[in-house]
Amino acid sequence: MDMHAELMRQRQHLEETVQSLRNQVYKNSLQKQKNASRIMQENKELLTELNMLRKKLKETQEHCAEMEAIIGVNKRCMSPEKARACLEKAIRNNEAIEYEYQQKLNENETTIRLLNEEIQRLIRVINKKNENAQEKLLMPTRELHRTNWANNRQTCLPSSPEHIREAGRYEKHKGL
Repeated sequence: MDMHAELMRQRQHLEETVQSLRNQVYKNSLQKQKNASRIMQENKELLTELNMLRKKLKETQEHCAEMEAIIGVNKRCMSPEKARACLEKAIRNNEAIEYEYQQKLNENETTIRLLNEEIQRLIRVINKKNENAQEKLLMPTRELHRTNWANNRQTCLPSSPEHIREAGRYEKHKGL
């Protein structure tokens, strides 16, 4: 029986060891799955970033080629000294264009200021002529009013009842 107990004890120990190993294998497989998922996610992010960087590189190369075409620089056809000279020429041309633009802008501002002054002067002249014309139109009216006032004063202040009757007949005769 002693053997039988020893055999049972060893069997129990082996079963526990197998169960422990199975648990370790299960934990290791879970850990491997987590690691694989994490690595796949990182790969996905890195591939996205790599594609974005490739796209930026392509855009930058195209932009660089455009700039080289603008200033006339081509690495295959020119030495660095010649390329530098072309670049300096392009910069000088840009500065000259900017200076010319600034001069034209200043010239246009001066023209605008002078035209505004001329407009203001013409407005003053027109206003003065309008005032003079109105005064000339009102002059005969003022003179007429003065004459009528003097005439009315004489007719409105009769000295006798006969004079009043004559004034009434005169007004009827005139249609007033």
